[in-house]
Amino acid sequence: MGPVELGKLHPNLAELLYTSPVNKVQSPVPSREWQVIVRVEKFIPAKLDNDMRQQLLQEKFESWFQEQLRQLPYQEQIWMGVTSDHLSDAMKNLAVA
Repeated sequence: MGPVELGKLHPNLAELLYTSPVNKVQSPVPSREWQVIVRVEKFIPAKLDNDMRQQLLQEKFESWFQEQLRQLPYQEQIWMGVTSDHLSDAMKNLAVA
């Protein structure tokens, strides 16, 4: 699967990975209709380089922007094309830009 940020995973899976010894295959863990088998290859410590800084700024901006859109009156959301039905699509388009 490749490198994954623990904060972006389901809390149970993140805890399993965080507490797993490196290179040990874990017993299958049920997850809805799936069985998940994981192995931690290595832990990569976070570092605040320019790429991480940009990612954090982008995430913070997206969160702020979504909150601003939610606070708009419904008529303005319709006018802007960002009603709650379309809010996630608007964020996807913004993230691509």
